[in-house]
Amino acid sequence: MDNLGKDFLDFLATDALKEARNELYNFLEAGDDEVNVYYLIPLFNLKSIIADGGIKCRAMMDRDVTDLSGQEVQKRRDKSLKLGQEVSSFVEIDKRIHECVSFLWNPLNDTSSAFQRNALLLAADKHNDTYGIVCILEMRLSAFFESDRVYWSISEQNLASSDFSSYSKRIYKNFDWPTIFSVPNAGRESNKFRSAEFIAFYGNPSLESSDLIPTRFIKMILVPAQYETKVKEVVPSVQGRIYPLTNSKVFYPKEELLKAEKHLIETIDYLQKLALPMPLSTEKFCDLVNTFSNFKERLGCSLTDELFSSKTIAHSFHGISHITRIRKKSKGCDVNYFRLDIFKNHPKLKEYLTWSAYWLASITHYTKWSENTFVDLKKEIVRSLKALLRNDILDQDKRQMVNKMLRRLSVD
Repeated sequence: MDNLGKDFLDFLATDALKEARNELYNFLEAGDDEVNVYYLIPLFNLKSIIADGGIKCRAMMDRDVTDLSGQEVQKRRDKSLKLGQEVSSFVEIDKRIHECVSFLWNPLNDTSSAFQRNALLLAADKHNDTYGIVCILEMRLSAFFESDRVYWSISEQNLASSDFSSYSKRIYKNFDWPTIFSVPNAGRESNKFRSAEFIAFYGNPSLESSDLIPTRFIKMILVPAQYETKVKEVVPSVQGRIYPLTNSKVFYPKEELLKAEKHLIETIDYLQKLALPMPLSTEKFCDLVNTFSNFKERLGCSLTDELFSSKTIAHSFHGISHITRIRKKSKGCDVNYFRLDIFKNHPKLKEYLTWSAYWLASITHYTKWSENTFVDLKKEIVRSLKALLRNDILDQDKRQMVNKMLRRLSVD
């Protein structure tokens, strides 16, 4: 066994950390005191993992793999880490995160909700519910260290927001483990700790990328209870490891995942009902989106990372996605600066406009921006509308409204 790993397992087995894990593992219905790490995976990709015999690192993934992560998040994860192992002797290696496989200590975080939401959008886009099912692989941490082939490190936060990790007990003993293992009722600030990671490189360290993390490390496959039968049909060879969960804190209700989409439609509906000198309508909103999607041709350029001082800035919070959105509508603005007479005479107008901008920003938070971000924004709106219809989130009047919008948006 890896001696560094054994020390780490002994540290996690202390009474204080067992107690810290207890509430989380009760949520996940883990039936023992083993320390676990977790891997989020769409069902479509799980089928490939079972067929291949293991989990690939990001650098080795094929183009046909379903990717539910955010583009900007992955850009911020493009960094190197030091990983360690001590079997017969101590070895330290440098690897980029995308050459390794990352696991979560706690699957109850914003990454999980973003994956589940993106899966619903993809399923609507593909007209295939298989794409909409997200599974959680529960992995025995001890299996990694017993293999003698794993080089590893751990982080206290998600590595998209912090590039610090360590395999040293001197360092990790000071991590905020109670918050890392907490459940989602400890406030927004705790999310960055609940997104802490275990990073593993498996195999020959002289190779550029990790070998597959073997499927034998998988202890259980947690799935939404309503999709248990479907998952067993898709991956029949692992039926014995499939465990259905009904806890809405683990697999979120569709209404919650598509909350921003639903609120955007409600806000547009409020806007068209205002008694304005020139009434707004869903048709005008769609015409605006159609016009915006043609901005690349009208401006003669596209918004790509070459226009920024660095790729880091381009894919930061105020990079490509932010600029694309504020060209459409302003977000986070002080409504008191809306001084035109129409806003003074119709105070609800500025309220609904800023809320629509907020919901639009939420919808496009994880958009994968291409060279033509203007078209991307329209596509994301269309995907969101399709997802609302496919998952039956709206009442009959709003469904009719969304169907009308989709017809209008199909015309450039």
